[in-house]
Amino acid sequence: MSIILIGAILGLIAGYIHAHWFDSSSDYDTNLGLTLLCVLIFFFYHASFESSHLQGSIGKIICKLRVVDAAGERISFGTALGRNFGKILSGLFCWIGFLMVLWNDNRQAWHDQLAKTFIIRKP
Repeated sequence: MSIILIGAILGLIAGYIHAHWFDSSSDYDTNLGLTLLCVLIFFFYHASFESSHLQGSIGKIICKLRVVDAAGERISFGTALGRNFGKILSGLFCWIGFLMVLWNDNRQAWHDQLAKTFIIRKP
């Protein structure tokens, strides 16, 4: 849920910047640059929160969830970044990678399997 909310907010910000800072004939490179900036912000946001002492994004914190490694410890920034890039694969084929939590014994999505991470409920 937080992914959708953050994506919507970043999309609104990018749209506002595009509408007010660039003329209507702006080129493809400007639009691509704004899109890449939003994607980088998205990855940095999630990796920063998941590797911090909070161990999750704002949505996970609200739902009392946290991201941990196989030993139940906090993950590194690199692992969190890799996990979030893995979300591209999870969403690539009709979101099957996210839906895997429904039938996977460990309740892991593809990106969690790739990063060897788990989502657990805080005690």
